[in-house]
Amino acid sequence: MAAALVDGEEVGVLQEVGEGNWGREKLPPNAHFFSDLVSLERANPKAALIITDRTLSPEFQGLLRKSVIYRPKTLVVGLGFHRNISCEEIEKAVFEVFRRYGLSSKSIRKLATSELKKDERGLLEFSQKFDLPFEFFSAEELKGVEAPSHSRAREVLGVPGVAEPSALLGSGGGELLVPKVKFEDVTVAVARIRFDERGKLFIVGTGPGDPKYLTIRAREVLRESEVVIGYRTYLKQIAELISNKEVISSGMGEEIERARQAISFASSGKKVALVSGGDPGIYGMSAAVFEVLSEKEDLDFELEIVPGVPALCAASALLGSPLYDFACISLSDLLIPWEVISRRLEEAAAGDFVIVLYNPKSRGRKEGLERAQRIILRHRPPSTPVGIVRNALRKGQKVELTELGRLSELEADMSTIVIVGSSSTLNLRGRMVTPRGYMDGSRSPEARPGRCGERGRQDHLRRRARSRFEEEGN
Repeated sequence: MAAALVDGEEVGVLQEVGEGNWGREKLPPNAHFFSDLVSLERANPKAALIITDRTLSPEFQGLLRKSVIYRPKTLVVGLGFHRNISCEEIEKAVFEVFRRYGLSSKSIRKLATSELKKDERGLLEFSQKFDLPFEFFSAEELKGVEAPSHSRAREVLGVPGVAEPSALLGSGGGELLVPKVKFEDVTVAVARIRFDERGKLFIVGTGPGDPKYLTIRAREVLRESEVVIGYRTYLKQIAELISNKEVISSGMGEEIERARQAISFASSGKKVALVSGGDPGIYGMSAAVFEVLSEKEDLDFELEIVPGVPALCAASALLGSPLYDFACISLSDLLIPWEVISRRLEEAAAGDFVIVLYNPKSRGRKEGLERAQRIILRHRPPSTPVGIVRNALRKGQKVELTELGRLSELEADMSTIVIVGSSSTLNLRGRMVTPRGYMDGSRSPEARPGRCGERGRQDHLRRRARSRFEEEGN
């Protein structure tokens, strides 16, 4: 076929499955596309390329002898089976289904089933024997899919089925080619992965780091994506969710290059997840992507930003309830001059905002936190509560509650969030709390802004919160 292309002879191309925009603009003009085998055979080209996940009928043997058959990985096999199933039983059932329905086993992309089956030796042996990755789904995920066929799994496991929902989930909501086929101890269903004409870029917030704090939507798009790009530390945190993807990792400071790579893949028709720790809109990858997109005239792919749990929310949850009218400031001066950062600190401190500090220290930048402390101390007493959270909601987590006067003495790094309280923030038995006055039903004159001023209101709230906390025996 390659020789025919180079020599300018007619080459026929039949694409039944796969990405719809991969080759029409890249092949030379002597390559002609056909919609079915009959049309291709009638054209009698010198050579042909057939892209299919089906087995081909012997009646086309003349055409097949001069064709290259390419089998993309388009099929997901959904499995349901009894406990202690053997590799041989799974193998026999799967290959029988593929024979009956005229599908090629060379196009199997992965196996899919319930997470309850992840330790089944027969499944693991089958996967290893044929080098097939597998994907497991929780009961909640399976419940979210309406299976076409009735299944006993609804009575036994409380889910609408296992084989069909697993196949559909694994295919990213694709086409169910083979409704479940039941054998004695195995049920098999097959779905074809959905390929969209346009690519799609997901900018995915992965939250604090522990996969259990990923949003449902983040899990969906990671499963749906073909390519996953990100900072290597963040990718390691979700490694178990992207083991069967094309993964591209890079280091700190390469944000623009990651954005360019993700846009390039999406423009070529791929589904791409660009991973961003925490929330992509808070010191994350969204800004980098939009900066790169400003250079493009048209957006030739879909774009979706998937929010994540920000580090400041994770830190706040671990400390208690410190956030109320707050300002969020990064102490990194790599992109923002320190003069700008110090002015923002000054204004936030003067305005009596709770202050959240990102990036307080790094290996090459150790003095920023101490300088920030000095600025804030001009407006707040040394006894002001301060929370320091390192590696929030992930391995290595450390939570400390201290005072502003001791802030610079404590350990901090780029994985640390510092929350500096306002004048009304309390340390209530080891919890950092900025009261809002929900229980202050009396609204005494002392608490009304404009009568005794904001300071009087805050003092009143502090006293009320302390007294109620002590009355309830906490």
